[in-house]
Amino acid sequence: MRSPSSSFAAVAVAVAVGVAVAAAPSSFVGAFAPPVPTIVVRPCTSATSSSSLFMNKKKKTLPKSGGGGFGSASSSKKSSGGGKKSGGGGGIASTLRDMRMNSFRYAGTVKAGKQSPQRYVGDDVGIMRPDYAEDGTPKNRPAMLPWVIEIKTPEEIVKMRAAGR
Repeated sequence: MRSPSSSFAAVAVAVAVGVAVAAAPSSFVGAFAPPVPTIVVRPCTSATSSSSLFMNKKKKTLPKSGGGGFGSASSSKKSSGGGKKSGGGGGIASTLRDMRMNSFRYAGTVKAGKQSPQRYVGDDVGIMRPDYAEDGTPKNRPAMLPWVIEIKTPEEIVKMRAAGR
């Protein structure tokens, strides 16, 4: 009977040489002894593959037929196969965008319901009434141009220089 270390050495030698190793049940099984595997050595047979790998190969495109003007037979037919097709999928980004859009509640879905009556706020409350409350047109329009000149004090100029503005 072989010792475990000698069977491991035989496996290591067989693998290094290039021989397949398979464990078979032991021929000697005693009444009280556990089964001991024996090593069966079979020669390796290498199989060659006839398939070849084609990477970065572009598919052949069919040439487009000329004369596809209005009313011609070729303009009414859809092209079959051939060039690159666009549209469709979009991948994960479009799926996520669609999911977000489906879960977003637009303001257009809000339906009119009961409204509370309008309240009048008196002048004694202290809230200033806007100038457009009478006729809807504002009287004091802000400057439309962005180059409004602001007059700065010398202290503000010192602070702006310290801030790097």
